[in-house]
Amino acid sequence: MINMKKFIMVFLVPLLASCIGPGDKGIINEPAHATFRDNQLCVMVPIQDPIYLSTIQFAGSDDSAFRKVLPPYSVMVQKGDCLPNFDFKFNENVNYTLYYSLIEVGTQNIKYYSVGFSLTGQHVLLSPGAK
Repeated sequence: MINMKKFIMVFLVPLLASCIGPGDKGIINEPAHATFRDNQLCVMVPIQDPIYLSTIQFAGSDDSAFRKVLPPYSVMVQKGDCLPNFDFKFNENVNYTLYYSLIEVGTQNIKYYSVGFSLTGQHVLLSPGAK
C-alpha cells in the first residue's frame, strides 16, 4: 500500500504548485520579423505605438547565448525601428531564436515577441512558423 504522505509529497504538491491550469494565460509570444537592412540584421516587431524594450534573449544552435535586462523605460522602440542586438555576433549556418519583451508606454502591459532564423550571406532564412 502506498504511504499517503509520500503520495502527497511526490505527486500532489508539484501538481498543485507548478502546473498551468486551463484558466491560466501563460506567456504568448507574438511573431517578430528578421531581415537585413543597411547590411545589418534587423529584427522588427509589429507595433503601432512606441514601446519600451525590457529584456532580450538570444540563443544559437552553436550554444551561443546572450541575455540582457534593461533598466525600466530606458530604450524606446518606434514603429519600423530595428530592435537593438547589442553587437551580438550572428554567424552563418547557425539557427537562432531571439526573444524580446517590451512594455507598452503608459502601462505595465508586457508583450513578448520571438523570431527564429539562420543566416546565409545577406539572406535571412526564417524558421518554420516565423514571419
